[in-house]
Amino acid sequence: NAAGEIECFRFMSIQPGSIYTQLGLQNGDCVFGANGEKIDSPQKAMEFYNAIKNAPGLSLQLERDGQRLETNYNIK
Repeated sequence: NAAGEIECFRFMSIQPGSIYTQLGLQNGDCVFGANGEKIDSPQKAMEFYNAIKNAPGLSLQLERDGQRLETNYNIK
């Protein structure tokens, strides 16, 4: 956007069998929120990555093919 803010993190090279494919993420998905928290910085993205390794559940807000979606997962 014009302000230079990060709106979402786009996944481009998801490895088969990774936690991201297990969560149903696809190449090109743009994640902008997790568990209601906005992902708007590299620090937030790292917090998200660490959180999904330990969380029993996850709610992701993402954009796929121009449509906004919210998906919920049980991890453990």
